[in-house]
Amino acid sequence: MVWNRTSFAKFHRIVSGIAIPIRTIMTISHVENDQENWIVIRDAHSPLISRLQFEQAQQRRVNTKKFGVANTGNVGRGARSPYLLSGLIYCAHCGYHWIGYTIHQGRRIKGRDTIKNPYYLCNGYVTKGKKICPRLAIPKEQLEVQVINKIAEMIQQRFQTPEGLTSIKQLVQEVIQEDIPKIDRQQSDNNARIREINQTIHNLIDNLTPTNRDFVDQRLIELKHELSTLELKQMDLEQLDAKKIDTVKLIEQAVMLAQQFQAVFAEGTTEEKRLFIRSFVSKIEIDPITLDVNVEFLLMPGLEQAKWKAQEK
Repeated sequence: MVWNRTSFAKFHRIVSGIAIPIRTIMTISHVENDQENWIVIRDAHSPLISRLQFEQAQQRRVNTKKFGVANTGNVGRGARSPYLLSGLIYCAHCGYHWIGYTIHQGRRIKGRDTIKNPYYLCNGYVTKGKKICPRLAIPKEQLEVQVINKIAEMIQQRFQTPEGLTSIKQLVQEVIQEDIPKIDRQQSDNNARIREINQTIHNLIDNLTPTNRDFVDQRLIELKHELSTLELKQMDLEQLDAKKIDTVKLIEQAVMLAQQFQAVFAEGTTEEKRLFIRSFVSKIEIDPITLDVNVEFLLMPGLEQAKWKAQEK
């Protein structure tokens, strides 16, 4: 619960938890207070979800607003695009993204539909021609099938064998331990400083006199600002601690995701397939000159990039 974000008072304002007389006549209807002067009551009621889940949901909302539905990198018409790898492919030659591109086969005759063949092409070539990047058109189905087959192969190696599950568990634990070094010590030090500041604030208020009011007011503002910073840091530490606790759940979710692979690509929608691929693939790089295709994978410990030669149209 948060109070004192906005003040409508005419004669007093709340600073560092105490009422301070307003020394000038208020000429506006309300004032937005600084965050260090907010009155925050944490854990005011029993939570429905954990702080970690809440923060993840908020970040998901931000990403969806910025990048489109399900964080696929597509908005507008792109969110309904049949090209599963859009937004993942980069050109090793010019640095542009590769995009879905339809090539019409045969001459266009009025009243007759031409055959449309879907490909992936470098956007540098599409928008600026050969002066930026040489032309290389890779059939959509060919590239997507190669990536999907490689995901299936890695899933079988890493998620469906005891050895693979053991290596994944070790990797997750190592990453979490690196991500939250000495979390308990940091929480202890942070809490000690919060208690020290609260005690100092109480002492200042108890010894407040008309003579030292200006000094106390300024000191309270400084302490309140530091306290607000420490409380935000404490929330971050609690989230990191929750990540440590949720290690087992994280592994279980990864295994469940892997087990759903066949079902998603047999019955899933285009959006589900696109999102699923992004759960395993972080980047695809194609060189239109050497025809090299390099794929960087996520959740695949101990594996190098998958590499093969593209087949030019």
